[in-house]
Amino acid sequence: MKMILGAAILSSMTVIAAQAGGTSTAVAVCQACHGVTGNSAKPDVPRLNGQKVEYLKQRLTDFHDPASQDPHATNVMWGIVERTDDSTLVELAQYFATQAPMAAANGGASAQEGRKLYTSGDPANYVPACGTCHGANAEGLGDVPRLAGQHGLYLENQLERMRLNMRANGVMHPKTNSMSDAQIKALVGYLAKD
Repeated sequence: MKMILGAAILSSMTVIAAQAGGTSTAVAVCQACHGVTGNSAKPDVPRLNGQKVEYLKQRLTDFHDPASQDPHATNVMWGIVERTDDSTLVELAQYFATQAPMAAANGGASAQEGRKLYTSGDPANYVPACGTCHGANAEGLGDVPRLAGQHGLYLENQLERMRLNMRANGVMHPKTNSMSDAQIKALVGYLAKD
């Protein structure tokens, strides 16, 4: 059974590499989970297409310290990144950053509340406006990630993990630790594309 599964994964990776038009083996390995252009079809696997180069480089580098990441991400990514040299990590970041991004759906019952929270924050509860750092259209800025068009489940999981400090982030934990579940769901309704 393991040999059949291994052969299927290898076969899939070969097809993905061929579809990617000769990109490196490292890119093909990433594409097995994140999709050919980084447009992951799995709701709990982040979309990388159109993400900022600086953010992708930093995020990949962060995986070298598994203690700073949430357990799920560490289980999946640490072993891959640990075997990848810095120049390849830069190549990966550049490849996925140049792929066409998804647009946010801006839909759902709570999307209007999410838009308000994104643009104005909730000062009474110490929640700042997300757009200040992530850009007016959630496009990301430098080493601050693009949020527009990300999977809803992934966004919700990351906000929750940052709120609980399971994904250690000195910038985001203070901004999310007083957010309610309803506010997280509203933000996801405004930002996500599923």
